Amino acid sequence: MAVVSPDPRCIEVCAYDDDCTMLARTVFGEARSAPPVDDAGVAWVILNRRRRVGRFPNSIRGAALQKWAFSCFNSDNPSLKAVLDPESHEPDAWGRALRVSSSVLCGRLADPTGGADHYVTRAFYLGARPTHWCKKMKVTVVLGPHVFLREKG
Repeated sequence: MAVVSPDPRCIEVCAYDDDCTMLARTVFGEARSAPPVDDAGVAWVILNRRRRVGRFPNSIRGAALQKWAFSCFNSDNPSLKAVLDPESHEPDAWGRALRVSSSVLCGRLADPTGGADHYVTRAFYLGARPTHWCKKMKVTVVLGPHVFLREKG
């Protein structure tokens, strides 16, 4: 069975990350091999979650490290080492994640997701059964390899 909680090393490594670094770490872990617009999409999903008080944690760190949330922080993720030390593993992708995250936090990059608070890959979405959680949500946009979704209501 897949691990669905953040690896304890993530809690320790991320404990002192400021909002931009935490957001960039998540963007790096989730979308570094996707087109740049997906970076902004992942960042906005976290911000959109943070704004839904009572449903999601109201901090960037809390939303990123929430159980079942972002698989890049899971113990069984093959990219976990890179996520914990992105500058050493992929400095160009890390720099891009930092630039995108800073631009999103400063309001220079608008939300390309239409208010999405979830996303999955197209392959996952297309292969999911109609009763799966992602099929019960509203698709807001498809960007690159990701389908962005919002809870109905």
